[in-house]
Amino acid sequence: MNELLKVLLSLSISGTLLIFILILCKPLIRHKISKRWQYYIWLLVIARLLLPFTLEINILENVFQQIDKVIPQSEMMVEGPEQKVSGLSPYMESDDQNSSQRSMETSQEPKAVVSMVQNILLKGIQNAWLAWLFIAAMLLIRKITLYQSFVKYIKAGRVEVSDLKYWEHLGMLVEQAGIKRAVSIYINPLISSPLLIGFFRPCIMLPTLELSDSEFRYTIAHELTHYKRRDMFYKWLVQITICIHWFNPAVHLMGREIGKACELSCDETVIKGLAEIEKYAYGDTLIEALKTGGHYENSLASVTLTESVKLLKERLDAIMQFKKSNTRSICISLLLTLVLTCGFTFSGSYAAVNINSGATSTPDIKAGGTINNKTIYFIYTEKGLRSIGTKDNSLDKLYMLANDIVLSTDEWVPIGTATKPFTGIFDGNGFTIKGLTMTNPDTKVAGLFGYAQGASLHNIELRDVDISSAGKKIASKKVDPVCAVPTKVSLGDNRVYPKINIRPNEKSAMSTFVLAGKTYYQVENETQLRLIGQKEYSLDKNYIQVADIQMSTAEWKPIGTAQKPFTGTFCGNGYKIKGLTMSDPNAKVIGLFGFADGATIYNITLRDYDITTAGKNLKNKSISPILVFGTDSRSYDNNVYPKQ
Repeated sequence: MNELLKVLLSLSISGTLLIFILILCKPLIRHKISKRWQYYIWLLVIARLLLPFTLEINILENVFQQIDKVIPQSEMMVEGPEQKVSGLSPYMESDDQNSSQRSMETSQEPKAVVSMVQNILLKGIQNAWLAWLFIAAMLLIRKITLYQSFVKYIKAGRVEVSDLKYWEHLGMLVEQAGIKRAVSIYINPLISSPLLIGFFRPCIMLPTLELSDSEFRYTIAHELTHYKRRDMFYKWLVQITICIHWFNPAVHLMGREIGKACELSCDETVIKGLAEIEKYAYGDTLIEALKTGGHYENSLASVTLTESVKLLKERLDAIMQFKKSNTRSICISLLLTLVLTCGFTFSGSYAAVNINSGATSTPDIKAGGTINNKTIYFIYTEKGLRSIGTKDNSLDKLYMLANDIVLSTDEWVPIGTATKPFTGIFDGNGFTIKGLTMTNPDTKVAGLFGYAQGASLHNIELRDVDISSAGKKIASKKVDPVCAVPTKVSLGDNRVYPKINIRPNEKSAMSTFVLAGKTYYQVENETQLRLIGQKEYSLDKNYIQVADIQMSTAEWKPIGTAQKPFTGTFCGNGYKIKGLTMSDPNAKVIGLFGFADGATIYNITLRDYDITTAGKNLKNKSISPILVFGTDSRSYDNNVYPKQ
């Protein structure tokens, strides 16, 4: 299952648990806890639905880990780095393979059909997030469009109140509410109830001005309370949450409950300072508001005084039952808040960020598909690679790389010892292990694997290997980058590239000068030439060669890649680059410059370059001594002389 969907579903399930807790508690707390608390506590649920953060110990993380174990292992063969395993490797052939071939052929066709259906289903699951994203985006766009249409419609039919009496009364209520912004008041006979629109410029719409002084006062006080509490922002946060969790009926139910709680808490705020007879008058205002006005309703786009007969009955009942908060109600509120906070924390979410350590959800080693009934263990990280031979990761299993792994400079401990050699299978799977480092002068064996017996070590690519100084105090040391001491081990298709220490005494910092307003970096040795594209010597600068450069035989890496092409200027300035060497049999792009875009490369002289053996394992390699791929680039006045 796609990781994004796992996170989304875990959040939805966690939020649903909190929604049900609040709904089940509603009959018990309806008249015992303030409506304000019942309104704002939903923000905790919304946070659970939107934020994938929790403690390390949580329920949903464990649940989804168990689901991962139950999902058919063939899922591992569908997508991701493991798909490089498409058939049996030569070293996986067994003696009884031919004897079982006939029985396999008899069931090949039905198995192929089942496999095809299974792969289609798994592909569908993997890409289901696209359908979710499309529907969520369409729903949000629709809601925004409806809001804009509603506001435009309401504004087109409004008439500003001209009676100064109402403006004076409005100003007094705005001042009492402590609102600093100007508030407008209009009449629109098309609306069904008094309402508030505007996030930053509040505008109160009335269906009619045929109101008594008390009805006008209570109506305006109600709408101003909505504005002061920023209920419009709250409503849109709810709508965004509903769009994200459109597939969850409980979230839609939550939206309706928040709408009710919004009006109930607003009523509570308004009547808090009223006398008993004034509460009745406020209730009469709600009843009258439901009777007047036109037919146009839109609860999403505005905050209304009243919305339905059913809700009106509940609000009138709440007004009659209103009691100021006491110690008991405060204690119940705190207790329920604690319960919901615990639910928020321990329900958790899948792949949540570990608050304590900042760890990610990337596994170190994960069991995947099978080959010849042997489970494949995919290695994703340095920690996973170093764990081979410890605890559950025994030395007799089938391991396969699933990522390029860049090792730290911590001393490498070879896999397998003399008493416990590696006896399983290790397949590099086309990925690279970079930076293997061993410098212990007392080590007796140096290499990725120390001791191996009857094992298979294939398709391993080691780059920047640094083990030359390991064991320098030991006369009988065993050193080999792949396996130091192999016994009856199958080795094949392994590639090793030692770390290049090019003339350590060469000056690495380039001198600069300014000409015609442009800064030029002076390249005078091999170290500086190899630094182009690294650190402060970026690919967009101007470089000029100021001396002949004799290259070492270390493998040359072309300047510029498809993702990061060279975009600057390089002038050979009449000097020579001698002995450029490329011999990597798997090199795809072969030349001094690999990729350039909008660059200028000129007056370069290559002598005694040796690139004829590079890429010999590939049919689709690309070779050009100066520049292999140039987009909108100029390359001229260059001379090349291959090694004879």
